[in-house]
Amino acid sequence: MDIKYKDNEIILKKDISQLDYSVLDFSDILKRNNIRHVLISGYIPILFGKNGEIEYIDILIQNISFEKFLKLWLEIENTYECKNTSDPVDAYNAYLKNYHSVSISKKKIPFQILK
Repeated sequence: MDIKYKDNEIILKKDISQLDYSVLDFSDILKRNNIRHVLISGYIPILFGKNGEIEYIDILIQNISFEKFLKLWLEIENTYECKNTSDPVDAYNAYLKNYHSVSISKKKIPFQILK
């Protein structure tokens, strides 16, 4: 892996894994919905070349309104599923609004969105 630093950017040249593609896909969905987010926890060392397996990705998102959350939910519901609940109102009010994680997964690759 080749790592370069330029201004406020870290540029990685590496083989992209299936995990990387999954993270990039979900990150793109969040970007399209104007939801600021940051990747945290176990994925970061793997991104920078540490060998290992993880069961989930922690993504910390900004505080968002229910309307914004519902728009995201409707966009992802055909490709991703929520492990906590099948109801977006419950996911928002019982979990995100109370600063609890919502577990989202796609094709057996789990993600955790934290507020």
